[in-house]
Amino acid sequence: MDAQRFLAEFGHIVNVLSGVQCLRVLVYNLASTGGLTRQFPDEGDAQTLLQDI
Repeated sequence: MDAQRFLAEFGHIVNVLSGVQCLRVLVYNLASTGGLTRQFPDEGDAQTLLQDI
């Protein structure tokens, strides 16, 4: 689902039983996997970062 469709359907999603909880889980999953920001190849990945730390 692209951003435009998501925003168009947002009201329907929220009004569904447990829709807000599903949105919270979605945002959490996207945040924990890096799906909320654009990824650049020169930044590396989480595995590399953990090894460096």
